[in-house]
Amino acid sequence: MNNRNHKQVNIWYLANGNSIHTRRWIEYCINNKYNVTLLTFHPDGESSKIKGLKIYNYHLPIPTLLNYIYFIIRVKILTLKNKPDIYHAQYITHYGLTCAILNPKSFILTIWGSDIRNTPKINIVYHLITKYTIKKAKIITHPGHHILKDINRY
Repeated sequence: MNNRNHKQVNIWYLANGNSIHTRRWIEYCINNKYNVTLLTFHPDGESSKIKGLKIYNYHLPIPTLLNYIYFIIRVKILTLKNKPDIYHAQYITHYGLTCAILNPKSFILTIWGSDIRNTPKINIVYHLITKYTIKKAKIITHPGHHILKDINRY
């Protein structure tokens, strides 16, 4: 393929940048010449040291629910100006739900374990959020077959 005609793929990660899992995904994509942006509502951390990563941090020192609502609004506003090729959310009930609400054509959801095994059992609201988010994702990644059984319940 001729590199002059090759469009660089833009990936938006909606995730906690302090997570080693998130940083590994981001570093892999940057090393493979993807244009990567991190959108988060967690405080700055290790991800800010990744060369070539653009970060939109919408963390506010307010209760989590209010911070989360603020995050959804800010991401929606950002999508009016910029359209990534891929949205990749890490964790079902926070960043995954944000993507599900935005309803992009290219929504990848990475499920790690506690977000599918424990969180949906907290109450019916979390169960419904989990079900809704999984149904909205176009692609789901997970660390192994032990998680796949839990995903298939939804």
